Parts: sequence; C-alpha cells; structure tokens
Amino acid sequence: MPFVSQIQRQTDYGLFPSTTPIVIDNGASYFRIGWAGENEPRVVFRNIVQRPRHKSTGETVTVVGDHDAALLKYFDCTRSAPRSPFDSNVVYQFEIMEYVSVMAAFFL
Repeated sequence: MPFVSQIQRQTDYGLFPSTTPIVIDNGASYFRIGWAGENEPRVVFRNIVQRPRHKSTGETVTVVGDHDAALLKYFDCTRSAPRSPFDSNVVYQFEIMEYVSVMAAFFL
C-alpha cells in the first residue's frame, strides 16, 4: 500500500520562540517541513502533483502529495498521472514545484 500522509493542522507553534526557524526540505522524493531543533519533521508528503478533472463539474483540481484512493471516485484520472517536479534530482517542472511549495507554505 502506498504511503498516504495524514496531514493535520499544527496548533502548538505558540510554544516556540519567535526566533525558531522553520526548516523546509524540498527533496526529490518527499517534501518535509518542521521546526529547527526537533528530531522529526512535522509534515512529510510525497513530492508529486496530479491534476485530474472533477467528474460532476469538469473543473481541473490540483492534488498535492499522496491522497486516499477512496477520493479518486470523484475525479476523472484517465488523462492525469501523478508527476514529480524532478528528473534525475534536477527541477524541470517549475509549475509543479510551485504547487507543492504553495501548498506547504499556506495550507499546512
């Protein structure tokens, strides 16, 4: 079974001093984000993007990271495949990289 991240909103950021930096690791396989000084990153998800169409509205939806397979019944994935922004550890899809970065920066 593939890795599916269960990202939950963090609410304990008030416990850290305002000078504690945020660490972002935008790797070729996984995107990790957390606070400096912690042993493990707070959020880990695969660095992939899929852009299927919603079955009822036809609207293109951007799905970042892994997702629950049960949600696929709402999307037409026949013309969409998960894509990575990297090719041999070099960024070649800057649009995909932008989706991943914006999702991590503003929605987590």
